[in-house]
Amino acid sequence: MADFGVSTLVVAAVVAAATVAVGWRRPFAALSFLILAIPLRDFSTRWMNVHTSLTVAQVTDIGRWWFVVILALLVLSEIRWVRQVRRMQPRPRPALTDMLLAAAVGLAALATLTSPNLPAGLVSMRGYLQPTGVFLPARLVAPTHRELRTLLVASMVMD
Repeated sequence: MADFGVSTLVVAAVVAAATVAVGWRRPFAALSFLILAIPLRDFSTRWMNVHTSLTVAQVTDIGRWWFVVILALLVLSEIRWVRQVRRMQPRPRPALTDMLLAAAVGLAALATLTSPNLPAGLVSMRGYLQPTGVFLPARLVAPTHRELRTLLVASMVMD
């Protein structure tokens, strides 16, 4: 299993607090940052490995900030969604996409729990479900046309 050191906890606390602060008022802005920061995450990991005296384990710990952003956005999106659904009458029915996604997550969890090598199963499940962690907040957050345009322009500038 992964060894979560002090650097992971410090990075997780700072990143989670920033994500919650921005994501509560502007959830799509936080989600856009997550999407646009993928190249930054990869570049910063490579840069720290070459140009700092940090160990590989410390760089890996620091590189986990992206997963903390995903988890914080998932929690925020779920809270906002539950609050919205509680106010709606009649209750909305889940779409086919939602049911297929839930089935995929359930099958992945079942395959992981029945795996002969549980640590390897957990790591592979994380790899399979990582795109889901980005899809769920995107599904739950209803961006405006202006927010989508800003994300498109920013992604084109980064290319």
